[in-house]
Amino acid sequence: MRRGHAAARLDAQVLAHRLMSVAEGMGASLRRAAFSANIKERLDFSCAVFDAEARLAAQAAHIPVHLGAMPAATAAILSAAAGNWSPGDVWVVNDPHAGGSHLPDLTTLSPVFTADGAGPVLFLATRAHHADVGGMTPGSLPLAADLFGEGLILPPLPLVLAGAANTWLLDLIAANSRSPAERRGDLRAQLAAHAYGEAVLAEWLPDAVAAARMASGITALLAQAEAQSRSVLRAIPPGSYAAEDFLEDDGLGGGPYRLACTVRTGGGRLRVDFSGTDPALPTGLNAPLAVTRSAVDYVVACLTAAARGGEPALINAGSFRPVSIRVPAGCLLNPPAGSAVAAGNVETSQRVVDLLLTALAPALPHLIPAASQGTMNNLLVGFAAASLPAGATQGRTHYETIAGGGGASPGGPGADAIQVHMTNTLNTPVEVLEQELPLRVRRLALRRGSGGAGHHGGGRGLIKELEFLAPATVTLLTERRSLAPAGRQGGGAGLPGRNRLRGADGLERDLPAKVTLRVAAGDRLTVETPGGGGWRPCHEHAPRSSRGFMLWRVCLPHMRDYGGADMSRVAQDGDTALVILPDHKRLVTRLAAGTVQHTHLGSFAHDAVIGGPWGREFATNTGRKVLVLRPSLEEILSNLPRDGQIIFAKDIGYILLKLSIGPGCRVIEAGTGSGALAVALAHYVTPSGQLYTYEQRADMYARSGRNLAAAGLTAAVTRHLHDIGEGFLETDADALFLDVREPWLYLRQAAHALADGGFFGALVPTINQLAELTGALDASPFADLEIAEIMLRLYKPVPERIRPQDRMTAHTGYLVFARKRAEAGAAESAQTTVPETAEV
Repeated sequence: MRRGHAAARLDAQVLAHRLMSVAEGMGASLRRAAFSANIKERLDFSCAVFDAEARLAAQAAHIPVHLGAMPAATAAILSAAAGNWSPGDVWVVNDPHAGGSHLPDLTTLSPVFTADGAGPVLFLATRAHHADVGGMTPGSLPLAADLFGEGLILPPLPLVLAGAANTWLLDLIAANSRSPAERRGDLRAQLAAHAYGEAVLAEWLPDAVAAARMASGITALLAQAEAQSRSVLRAIPPGSYAAEDFLEDDGLGGGPYRLACTVRTGGGRLRVDFSGTDPALPTGLNAPLAVTRSAVDYVVACLTAAARGGEPALINAGSFRPVSIRVPAGCLLNPPAGSAVAAGNVETSQRVVDLLLTALAPALPHLIPAASQGTMNNLLVGFAAASLPAGATQGRTHYETIAGGGGASPGGPGADAIQVHMTNTLNTPVEVLEQELPLRVRRLALRRGSGGAGHHGGGRGLIKELEFLAPATVTLLTERRSLAPAGRQGGGAGLPGRNRLRGADGLERDLPAKVTLRVAAGDRLTVETPGGGGWRPCHEHAPRSSRGFMLWRVCLPHMRDYGGADMSRVAQDGDTALVILPDHKRLVTRLAAGTVQHTHLGSFAHDAVIGGPWGREFATNTGRKVLVLRPSLEEILSNLPRDGQIIFAKDIGYILLKLSIGPGCRVIEAGTGSGALAVALAHYVTPSGQLYTYEQRADMYARSGRNLAAAGLTAAVTRHLHDIGEGFLETDADALFLDVREPWLYLRQAAHALADGGFFGALVPTINQLAELTGALDASPFADLEIAEIMLRLYKPVPERIRPQDRMTAHTGYLVFARKRAEAGAAESAQTTVPETAEV
């Protein structure tokens, strides 16, 4: 019985991967054939496989907002077709009240028959965001009062019948677009994706027997996914959890608008009630019911992935059987037919995710992150044909979302410049924008200081500045311009976004969060996206300086010292200071209000130093003069208490260069010892990066913790008292350094923790160990091997104290460096698959 059960589970897993490969392959075909940058560059599309009962069997890891909406669109098409299917049929729909999300998203569905003509056995679906389908403004996401002003509405209609295209429908869609050739091209790309999927599945389904086996396998697959979800939901403490959040405005001067939910858990079920949410709005912030369902399903999928430690989880119709939702009719999350919904799919869906995570945070404090940027920062640009180069007969439209900061979590800081939650798209390449449209990208940079303060800081947003070279119509649909993304468990909020326009005359003005306007040649539009919220308060004392307005975004005092937002010339409470005594002895100390520093030449109060300039000389209680300076990193390292450390400042500098350590890096160090190298690594990854250290000895773990605290770098380091033989707890690190015995034993774990192309380093003390390590590296997923010999020499000479042993060379060692190779097939996978942005 047990073997039979295990075999069934294995069969289900194999089938899940086979169906997923079909959806992924369809996505690759769609991308290669697409015309618009939004599809071929930003990957704003999804592909899925449904069974004969319209149950989701597999959806590629494309766009989360499509997760719950595509099944509803599939059901609407099946109802309209009424069972009249033939091989070669393809239907299309975009009506938000027939399972659509918003009008630019065109969903296509085709049946799959067996090779001998039985069926349909399966259905294949694609959903792609088209850059323009008509409506009031270019891009079809206008500030319209109803759905009819947003563009062409398509109920379920046959686009292709028995392999013959309905040219009248293609002509209708093209005629209602400002870029008709692009619409035809993108629709043909969707049809190409269907052709690919049907061809692959035809080989798997030769006859009715294979079809019956497929149906049985999918039923088992759905049951397995349901059991997986129930297990995850059962682990949530039973109870009722409520939250509220707000949409800032509707673009017409109204707002804010309330979103409310109550989440009830227990018995392996999740019940979500949106009672208390405001009624439907007169503009497009309403979210169709299918979109609201997508947001709920997305959060469940994130919880499932988190429970599996990031390992792939089964996501299909069975995953959401334990989830029920109640959305009052007529509210903005379930609006009446005909309501405008353009921004509900892109903005309101993000806020629903924030709402649900806020509700669940008390139940799962170890798991739920701070709020991410909470908006997609939608930018739509339309150029009339007359504005384009000579010979252009059609206008051009462009649509994109702009990345922002991710929320920090218990596991680490938030990601910078990432498309969060309900979008899973890429950023539009600058080269594509400038090649296809008459504009220039004048600036694309991280927005410093935008991430929320905290023990783990929030991710930073972006600054994107566009200069228009021709007149254009621009629409912005953004949120989080006045209501900041919240921190979690006492962490600081992220900085709200900002939209600005500078005219060719040099005058600059702030723009509303939602606006449509005409711009002239020479005008410059700047979009500053929000940062993510921070997680937990900073451990250190808050700055007390009157210059606080310069420091309010700064997480820790060490960030002022080491590459943070403010390189202050004034000593602050919590700073690390170097004190030079009259007899040339030095000490490094942390300044703390109310503390008295004792030395062999007298004592002095830290309060006498705080608030004064660096470099000031003052007296101890015995009248001896001391000098207080900002310490260099080398001075901090030289004054750390150490046990048996053979890596010194010059070696550390070489390691930092070879591992390419810099701000924002995620670095792992194993064998932390006293923490000298950890201090240097943490220094260089701040303010937005993170160091992860591993030590097995409790005494060394405690010593390194004290040294990191003395250097003011605690918040930049996540410390583990952990055996690395059991594996590292992080993945996709930028660099990893091993200072452990027999490092060749841990190369498999190191490769798993590193991103492809990541930097690897290790220290070995003898030539025999060097041979062992280099041989193991040659047989592992590493390349570009380099070796350097290091020596420990006298590094702090004191002439009156030199003894013979001080002049001797003490030790020889070897530093070994390499890079992680990409795994087979990873390069192509990276082109066709976008990583999940889920952060719970």
